[in-house]
Amino acid sequence: MPVGAAVLAALLLTSETVVSAFLLTLALASLKSMEDNGTPQEPTAHRQSGALAAGLVAIFLVVLGTVVTYRAYAAEVLQRSARTSDSLAQAYNMLVRSAADFPWQPAYRLMLSQTSFLTANELAKKENPTDEDTNQIKGLVAQAISEARAATELNPISVGNWESLAQIYRSLIGLAKDSEQWAADSYQKAITLDLFNPLLRISFGGLYYQLGQFETAAEQFRAAVNLKPDYANAHYNLGRTYKEMGEKELAIQELETALQLSDPQVEGYEEAKQVLDELKAK
Repeated sequence: MPVGAAVLAALLLTSETVVSAFLLTLALASLKSMEDNGTPQEPTAHRQSGALAAGLVAIFLVVLGTVVTYRAYAAEVLQRSARTSDSLAQAYNMLVRSAADFPWQPAYRLMLSQTSFLTANELAKKENPTDEDTNQIKGLVAQAISEARAATELNPISVGNWESLAQIYRSLIGLAKDSEQWAADSYQKAITLDLFNPLLRISFGGLYYQLGQFETAAEQFRAAVNLKPDYANAHYNLGRTYKEMGEKELAIQELETALQLSDPQVEGYEEAKQVLDELKAK
């Protein structure tokens, strides 16, 4: 039975759904067959009693596996439908049902978190939101946070989960107390899991730039440049930060490097060139 328990745990934790459930059910059946074949013959009464108990356990496991498989399949169907839906509201409702059907899948919880936040943003764009809209926005934001946290708890070694949680907290700066610290903590956990990812350094530096903590922001942007010297965006962000710090020559150097590494047709090139020209004109 320890092997059976391990197989069942794998069924609940695997990122696959229908296929893995089917294979794991077959594995249970195979294990049961091997156990039966390898068991020495016992007296008839004991054998019948053992067979009955084993049969009941097998039936229970098959029923449990069937239920879990069905829920996993239903959740996956809802996920796919949500991804192709043209309506944000419909997608949100399908994702809520999907997460309820299979709450052990961190990807489903993360998708619901992101969609909840998008839905809240759409409601916030109304020119004259009602009290009901305001309450709904608060509820959606709270849901976005709780679902993102759930995703990190289910899969604490996922960089994407921590980064998504950090982005949500970052968007709440000025609206929720201590959100900047929560964002920083989440970015730090993501970076700990992926030390050599320059994109994470850019995002983390962007948080400190947003907070006006330019020295700390520059540290993260320099780390991004060191990790990927040909990363134009890292040089650009570092140049803008040096500009805010009053380091004119360093800012010019980084902005020139960013432009050299960039295609003149890409978005942001003209903006970077304008900032550079303004610095040189001073």
